[in-house]
Amino acid sequence: MFVKNSSQNGYLVLLIAEQKLTVNISNEFREGLIQLINEGHYKIVLDLSKVSFMDSSALGSVIAAYNHLQEVSKKMNEEASFRICCLTPNVQSLFNLLRIGDIIGVYNTVDDATIEK
Repeated sequence: MFVKNSSQNGYLVLLIAEQKLTVNISNEFREGLIQLINEGHYKIVLDLSKVSFMDSSALGSVIAAYNHLQEVSKKMNEEASFRICCLTPNVQSLFNLLRIGDIIGVYNTVDDATIEK
């Protein structure tokens, strides 16, 4: 599911391999993100450049992972950041419609997402 895990400026960058994030894989997707958070990755960037479609269950998995990161980092007294980048037009439309950018940082590029502001 995660094609490439890399580190950039202290962020774990996850390139999502799936073209469609749907109910069929949303549990696996959420559990994978939660596992990485539980392993101590508190600065995460999801690169969605290969994702052309995302349904509500996959979006729910993203929100669940974001919420889990906030809870864990608070308990561990660690700084946390969960960011998303490289949205395709269909996914961008979904994020705009639901105003996800008001909750989670959305960036145009990986480089933009990994710069501390």
